[in-house]
Amino acid sequence: MPFTRRRFLAQLALAAFGVPSVRDLARKIEDAGRPLLLEPPAASQDLHIYDGGYVTLGPEYQASLNYRPTWREILKLEGVNVDDPVELTTAMNRRAMEVEELEAPVSDVCWPMVEGSLWCPAARAANLLSRLDLGSKLSGLGAAGRIEFHEGDNHPGSTDTWAVVPDDLSASLLQARLIELRQPLRVVIEADQGTIIALD
Repeated sequence: MPFTRRRFLAQLALAAFGVPSVRDLARKIEDAGRPLLLEPPAASQDLHIYDGGYVTLGPEYQASLNYRPTWREILKLEGVNVDDPVELTTAMNRRAMEVEELEAPVSDVCWPMVEGSLWCPAARAANLLSRLDLGSKLSGLGAAGRIEFHEGDNHPGSTDTWAVVPDDLSASLLQARLIELRQPLRVVIEADQGTIIALD
């Protein structure tokens, strides 16, 4: 029997929440009126989900407006092993960068693109989640466990990158999957009634 998306979600619902199906989990979440979030064993970072499902790595306001990262920091965020001279040289050649630029802050010309696509908390969250094996391809309107990834679709010429977790069921399943993957991430729901961190 092929490993389908439905089977994956059903197994996750049973293993993490003790309910036999995603439909039963959705009912349980609806009764609670909020996502059911398991506490990860060792979380070192928080994924914040705001009204409308907007996701950030750390609080949205955490990014300092006064700090400008170096190109070394940006390359590292892109997944370049900056400690490997061969990989670093290849990445720098792709960007036509000189060695002295590596420790320099990102220039004013490049900063708007770099900030929206890599540096801001929303871009960091989207890039991190897109690199993880969160299960089968999450698509289709109304699908349980869905994460929507956006890149530059908020206005023409934009390079902004962000992710949306559209509903409480998706948030619950995301936290369960992150725990299963042994990711040190805790899902935090920033709701009008306050912050929801984990199951009571």
